[in-house]
Amino acid sequence: LRQFNYCSIMMGAAPMPGDFPDRASLERCAEGLARLNSLAGDQFNQGLRAYYFGLAVMSWLIHPLLFAPVSVLTVAVLYRREFNSTTLDALAYQYEAES
Repeated sequence: LRQFNYCSIMMGAAPMPGDFPDRASLERCAEGLARLNSLAGDQFNQGLRAYYFGLAVMSWLIHPLLFAPVSVLTVAVLYRREFNSTTLDALAYQYEAES
């Protein structure tokens, strides 16, 4: 979330498109903001995965043998969300429409 805050601050502080001396400067600014946003998204997703696996580890407190199936279930849920979800289909559809 800290990186998303930085990204928001940088977007708000960016000059207006007409204020750039040339097209290359405008594109460099946009590329930098896109990189920052991408890094923030990657870190946020890794943080969410850590919470999911943290919940699986908590099952160890109930019974050690419960830990393995809950971990497998966590991997299955994450796999479905990342590689076989309706959200991914919607993103792919949008990307195909732009290509």
